Order: sequence, then structure tokens, then C-alpha cells
Amino acid sequence: MNDETQTILSKSFKISLDEAAHLILSFLREPRLGDLAFSAAIGGTVLKSAIKKEAGMIYNGSMAWYCRNLVGPGYLPELFLAFEDGSYEVAKVPRAPTSEKLIYTGRPFTYKREITMSEVLDMLKHDEIPLVADLEINKADVMNCINRLPSDDFGDPYNKFPCSFFENRGVVNRDMDDFLSNGALKAVRYYFGYDTSYSHTKSNRIRVIFVGVDQDGRNIVGADNQTMVTSRLVQNSWPPPPPPYTEQID
Repeated sequence: MNDETQTILSKSFKISLDEAAHLILSFLREPRLGDLAFSAAIGGTVLKSAIKKEAGMIYNGSMAWYCRNLVGPGYLPELFLAFEDGSYEVAKVPRAPTSEKLIYTGRPFTYKREITMSEVLDMLKHDEIPLVADLEINKADVMNCINRLPSDDFGDPYNKFPCSFFENRGVVNRDMDDFLSNGALKAVRYYFGYDTSYSHTKSNRIRVIFVGVDQDGRNIVGADNQTMVTSRLVQNSWPPPPPPYTEQID
């Protein structure tokens, strides 16, 4: 394993509130993605059990599949994530879910504010969205929805890979355990962000941000310094790393 790969492996999933807001703002400012945020979804909410199904079991992490419903069943939303418990090898990105049934929300939410940093921060701090029951989706329906995210003005896909994996590496990295251990956390809200740093341009520029949610549907972001990295927000999921360290597998 070379030094660059080791550096990526050791990177924390935790981010600050400011970092989360900047990623969401970048998504909104990218025209083709911003259109989706207003018309389809900027995020969604699933219950804690969708991210980690069984307490006490060895938890490898949560796999989220980017789904865009363009031709599928009308009961599915246009843009959403489908979740399963999963595992991940750094150099091998799966092409398809392993589970026959995955979890998703039938009520993703759109962005309804001005496209400014202050408005995005206000959304993260103050929006209250009531919790609803999760839904199941068949693997076949997920397969009909993946690899349908838009491409940029140069024809390059925003995401090279159809999934995002939040790994839990035990003694090496317990960021997901720390995130889920908050006693007030009843659900997880995800937001879409956008990252143009080099490691993402060759991989997935559309990012997934996790925020804990309490029983009243409010984000658990706290009153801490918003530039401070916190276990209440996680983002740096796989992939990247970019090629040549990453390839897809069947």
C-alpha cells in the first residue's frame, strides 16, 4: 500500500457544519445538480435501522446506492438513496447491491430557499421534517435506477461509481460507531453535496452527507463551533480513492 492510499484510508469521515454547508451549496450552484435539488431532492431521511440494522452485530458499514428514477415505477421518487448493510474493498467497487431488499424513503425533500451559505446553514440548523416509516425496494428496481445521474457540460459523469460506502473499521476508524452512538439519534438525514477536489473528479463528485436526527425530526447539529469537526456529521465515504486504486467489480 503506497503513502497516498494510506493517507486516504486514514481520513476521518467526520466533518464540520461549515464543511457540510459548503458541499451542499456547491451542489446547489452546479446548474444540472441544482435543478435536481429544487425539482427532485436535496436529501432524504431514513430511520437508524436503515443504516445499522442489528445492534450487537459486527458492523462493517452502510452502503448507499444513488438512484434516479427516470423510467421505473411511478411510486418511486425521482432521486433517492437505497441502503443496505455492506462491506467494501478499497480497490474493488461493487456494481450492484448484494441484498435482494433495500431500504429507502418515499419522501425525499427538495430545496426551497435562496442559494446562499446562510440559508443552507439555517436549513441544517433549524429545518424540522417529521419522521416516517422506511420503505423496501427490490434489488431489480434499484438496478433500473442506478447509473442515471447526470453528466456535466463536458459530458463527464458526476459520479463514476453508483454507490457510496460509509465504512466502520473498528479500531482503525470508529467514526460511524461514534456517529450512531448519540442517544438522541432516531434517524439519519442525508444531503447531497458536490466536491471538485482532484480525488473526486476521477471518482464521485456527488457526495452524501449524514446528519443525525432526533425523534422530532430535527437535525442534531448542536451549538458547537460550526468550523469544528464533529461526530454529528459524517461525509468522507468511499469512493474515492480514484483510479488506479479503484476499479469496479461484478
